[in-house]
Amino acid sequence: MKTLYVIFIHLLLISCTSTSTDLGEQANIENVFYTTGAEQFFLSDAPQWMNFSTAGSCFRKKPIRYLNFELVYKNYGLSYTELIQLQYMFNRRINEHLRENDQTVLAPKDEAYIFYNMYQKVVGGSYDFIIPNFNQINLIWIDPYLNQKDELKRLFKNEKIFSGFPIMASHCLSFNELESLARNLGIDNLGMRYLSAEMLSIYDKENKKMPYFSFDATEFFKNKAIYMFSKKDSFELKGNYKFKSID
Repeated sequence: MKTLYVIFIHLLLISCTSTSTDLGEQANIENVFYTTGAEQFFLSDAPQWMNFSTAGSCFRKKPIRYLNFELVYKNYGLSYTELIQLQYMFNRRINEHLRENDQTVLAPKDEAYIFYNMYQKVVGGSYDFIIPNFNQINLIWIDPYLNQKDELKRLFKNEKIFSGFPIMASHCLSFNELESLARNLGIDNLGMRYLSAEMLSIYDKENKKMPYFSFDATEFFKNKAIYMFSKKDSFELKGNYKFKSID
C-alpha cells in the first residue's frame, strides 16, 4: 500500500510539472509563431547619443525604426521613393498603434503585420506622403531655428517660401512633432506637408551605405524644381536643389 501511495505521488508530480511546462510554452508560442522574418529588414536601434543630426545640431527624441534599404531592395525591388514611403508609413502606423493601445513596446506579431500591410499599400501606390502636383517645391528647413521660436515664426511670414509648394522639413523631428509644432506656431492652416526624420536614411538612392542620415530630394521629387530655404545649407539634403538663405 505504501508503495502504491509513493507511485501515485510521483505520477502527480510529473503531471503538475508537465502542465506547468505546457502553460509556459503556450505563453511564449505567440512570439515564436509570429516570427515572420520582418525583423531582418530593420537596422539595429541606435543608442540615443548617436541619434543625432550633425547638420541640424539636434537630437532625435522619438525612436524611429529605420529600414535596411539594401536588403528590402534585394527582396522586393522597391525604388528609393518607395523605400522612403514604406519607412515613413511604417513608423507613422507604429506610433498610431502604440498610442491607441496605450502601449510603449510593439509586439513582434504587430510589427510584422504593420510592415507587410504598409508594404502592400506602397506596391499598390497608396502613399501617406502625397507628392504635390506643383512644378516647384520649397523645402523650409527648420532645424537651425528650433531653439529660436520668434525667428521660426518670422520665417513663415516670409513670402519667398510660398513661391512654390511649402514643405516643412526637419532632420530631427518626427511627423507628429512637426505637426504639433505647426499647431503651436499657428501655421497648421497653410496647407504645408511635413518632411520628417522618418524620411531620412543612411542609404543613398543606389542603396549604398553612408556615414550619416540623408534625404535625396531630387530622387524623391522627380522632375520638380526644388528650393531649400533656411539660414544655412544642409549636407544631409542631397540632390540638385537651390539653396536660398534667409537671415
